[in-house]
Amino acid sequence: AKEMQAGLSDLVIMPVNAGATLINKGADYKLVSIAVDGSLYLVGKSDTATTLTIDDIKGKRIACIGQQGVPGLVFRYILKANNISIVDDVKNLNDTSVYVQYAGDGLQAKTAVENGSVDYAVVGEPAATTFKIKFGFNAQMDLQAEYKKVSGKETYPQAGIFVKSSLASDTAFMDALFTALKASKEWVKNNPQSVNDFMKANAYESAAFPAPSIAKCNVNAEKLTAEKKAEILAFLKNLAPGLSIRRQRQMCIRDRHTLSAHRVRACDCDMGDCGESQKQAAYTAVPRRRAERFFHARGRGGVLAGGRIFRASYSLVFCGVVFDCVRTCGNIYGFKPRISVSYTHLTL
Repeated sequence: AKEMQAGLSDLVIMPVNAGATLINKGADYKLVSIAVDGSLYLVGKSDTATTLTIDDIKGKRIACIGQQGVPGLVFRYILKANNISIVDDVKNLNDTSVYVQYAGDGLQAKTAVENGSVDYAVVGEPAATTFKIKFGFNAQMDLQAEYKKVSGKETYPQAGIFVKSSLASDTAFMDALFTALKASKEWVKNNPQSVNDFMKANAYESAAFPAPSIAKCNVNAEKLTAEKKAEILAFLKNLAPGLSIRRQRQMCIRDRHTLSAHRVRACDCDMGDCGESQKQAAYTAVPRRRAERFFHARGRGGVLAGGRIFRASYSLVFCGVVFDCVRTCGNIYGFKPRISVSYTHLTL
């Protein structure tokens, strides 16, 4: 996250929602691909069951990685859809709730299970398979299957590939990137037994990628299509409470140099209908001087046409539409302009 926030890396792989949040805060990157689709599992040890069901985890203590990332979002979504609440204290556990202890990584989650702090752990691949093979975690729940039951979707975007905007618009670079990604993906698919040694030699010595985990890692690394972008946006809209209208208002610049974004109207994005009226929207701050020149030129009741009139100083993305909405603060011209909203392309 720090690398992306500071603009230090040309390419960053991180949870999709975390990358979207940083872009919303001004990071000059674009989402160009999904690195991996859903690959989360709830794992633990059991004397009776090897395949866990939703009923099996009721009243249990669970460690979960990625509290603010996709793992936490997906797990909480599944719990809510099954009418299972999360309690803050294990003393309050009952047969319709779970206690969740968030972990910094898979190893912390594993340790919590082994020392008895929790009953199960939510981790990703290859950790889930590694824990099964090396540490006897014989009980497992496929969270992709549970997500499909409650959402109707086959999978969800877990980690994204974010590229600096300047490189994302460089056709030669992007062609080379996806050529390399395709070759790497094919090698991984065809050489599952060799991945672990490769990662130990080229990534980090403690790498653990057992061959049975490779297919379950759900490597994607394909160019984003319009349909896939729409799916990602729908996923963020449904599961990412951090991208709320209140948070977006707080991030708007509100000083003497800026007109605050304030009012929106529903519209569809060019990647397909987002599914409902856009009650929640991203905002863009526009320098006051540009707005004043526009109002002066158009006069009373002027129409503000989003990205086609102003070059926004920054954009915040939500639900497929960038709303470049502007209103006058106070009564600069003694009237309230009629505001019309147009969309721009997704900036993820």
